Amino acid sequence: MDTLAKADAPTSAETCNDIAVSPVVNKRQSERKSMPNQTLCERINGRSIADVLRQAARAFLPYLIMANPAGKLNISFGPCVFTTRFPAIPPAFTQDFSDAVAATADPRAVKLQALQLAWTAIAPGQLTTRSPKMTRTFIQIHSQHRTNLTHISLPVMVLANCLLFFVHEQASAWDEDGHAIVTHLAIDALPADMPEWLRTAEVRERLVYLSSEPDRWRGQHDLQLDHVNGPDHYIDEEKLHPYGLTLKHLPLFRVEFTDIMATKRAQNPDKFAPPKSAKPLRDRDYTRNNPGVLPYRIAELQAQIGAGWTQLKTYEENPDRVTPGMIRNARENIIYSMGILSHFVGDGSQPLHLTEHHHGWVGANPNGYTTDSKFHAYIDGGVIDLHGINYDDLKTRAKPARKMTPNRSWRETCGYLYESFELVEPLYALEKSGELKQDKGKAFIEDRLIEGGSALAGVWVAAFKSGHIDDFRVNRLKAGYPREPGRKNPKAEEKPAAEKP
Repeated sequence: MDTLAKADAPTSAETCNDIAVSPVVNKRQSERKSMPNQTLCERINGRSIADVLRQAARAFLPYLIMANPAGKLNISFGPCVFTTRFPAIPPAFTQDFSDAVAATADPRAVKLQALQLAWTAIAPGQLTTRSPKMTRTFIQIHSQHRTNLTHISLPVMVLANCLLFFVHEQASAWDEDGHAIVTHLAIDALPADMPEWLRTAEVRERLVYLSSEPDRWRGQHDLQLDHVNGPDHYIDEEKLHPYGLTLKHLPLFRVEFTDIMATKRAQNPDKFAPPKSAKPLRDRDYTRNNPGVLPYRIAELQAQIGAGWTQLKTYEENPDRVTPGMIRNARENIIYSMGILSHFVGDGSQPLHLTEHHHGWVGANPNGYTTDSKFHAYIDGGVIDLHGINYDDLKTRAKPARKMTPNRSWRETCGYLYESFELVEPLYALEKSGELKQDKGKAFIEDRLIEGGSALAGVWVAAFKSGHIDDFRVNRLKAGYPREPGRKNPKAEEKPAAEKP
């Protein structure tokens, strides 16, 4: 078991799947009887709490913290959401934490200082762990374990680390169930002229699995990856307006889009300056001022899939000049890109991915819509669980593939996203009236999933139709294939040996 100071660690500790809180004794605590640790470990989605903690421990400060004035904290990482019942943590704690980070560049030292602040700030209480399947795990932490962190095992320190307020909320669209439903419906909507192997159980399973892959990338907690991946999942219509843009009037190219934003910011630095209250830690991956690039990610993946079909069609047109492995790999490339694309098209069917009101209503709120930051998570999965929405009940209502023009579907993609944006306020109105929990709310969510499936099928079809025979590749095949690239051509004739004089 890992500890920060093994030499000082006590010899006795109660453990449960490698989770341990070692008894701590100091001058005050030695005078009273220690209370036993109480730890109940359960499996969460096939993984133990210890497994989740071990995974989380690989990063230094990776957790999403959402606090409300009442003093409760929602702490999310891996498949778990922790809700504390601790009293409010003093506001000064966040400033102390910021000062601790600013004082040192050593990540391990930052971690230790931050944990010391967090551990001494919390009061005795109970952590409630809730998985998407509503499995609960209770871990009781007693007040006498709030000192001398060198005697507390690393997994428990990671749990304490969750009490840090510094990472901004990340939007994660439909949970895995929602993305799976969209993907299943899209597969069902494929027209008859698309290859039959796309409909096999093996390919369906692969596409459904990949439909949530971009959300899994968040678990790496890598700033470079977060910087690129985060904005791909959304585009906030309202945040385009200061740049003179809308979803209906976006430039075709991603770099042109970012150039427009950079120019506007340079011309109007005061208009785009971050608020004085903003802290550097809240924009660690440099995405805070990015309105999002979701339509660009969809368009680029669509083109990538089209290129995959071009490669495969070229190979299939020249079967005597390619190997079975080349055909197999070309297919696998298509499947992978189709699966990744399914995630982002699915994101586009969730209205909260098209608005600045993604985690509760912000700014002027004359209609009194909810400002609860957990509203996004509720739409992603909670309401689907509430109504028992699933693919088996929706497959008879699947729509045909949405019309998308091969090689020229940019405006159609943006139009699909704008349709979702127009449903932002109706969604909030359903929540306010209570109808979101009733049949009307169920129908709303089902319609969004069905539209997502239709749009995804449309993008897939457009990409397939854009594939063609690549004459350059055909000439390359004729020049020397089949052979393994980089290896000797087995059909090449050997040069005769030179005659001896």
